[in-house]
Amino acid sequence: MSALKHLMLLASAMAACAAHGAASTVWKCAGDAGAVVYQDAPCPPGKELRNLTTDPPSLSIVPGTPVPSGKPSQGATARSERAGPSDHRKGVSGKAADRKFIQIGMSEAEVVQRIGRPDIDAKNRRGQGHQWSYLPKEGDPNTITTVTLIDGKVTDVERKIVR
Repeated sequence: MSALKHLMLLASAMAACAAHGAASTVWKCAGDAGAVVYQDAPCPPGKELRNLTTDPPSLSIVPGTPVPSGKPSQGATARSERAGPSDHRKGVSGKAADRKFIQIGMSEAEVVQRIGRPDIDAKNRRGQGHQWSYLPKEGDPNTITTVTLIDGKVTDVERKIVR
């Protein structure tokens, strides 16, 4: 049985015992076909798994992961100051192979998250938006990827093979 089912059964058994008085004892017994049974009477010989009055279960709570604040920590600042000149191109994932998965309609943030900041950021020819260019690198050799962004959305993706 899952832990949740065990807790639910335990809670219902404890509630039933509380209704009968504080002096009640709960036993955890082995039932038919390996099932676990909670009861207020002693288990048959050889079937007792736990006396919950004398041996209560321990409860552990796993804390959640803290949500980062808007400010970078001192460690993050120190790491970014130590970063080399090519490290800014890696972005979050930094996988050049992911460049082929950039699609029209993606947001600017999605592009940066997937493939990082561009090597070249230029204004669009019409003066609207930006053209981001990603130069060839390991994982995407001999290919220049140009992403056109207007109003924060990808409107065109062009991949050129260069030799």
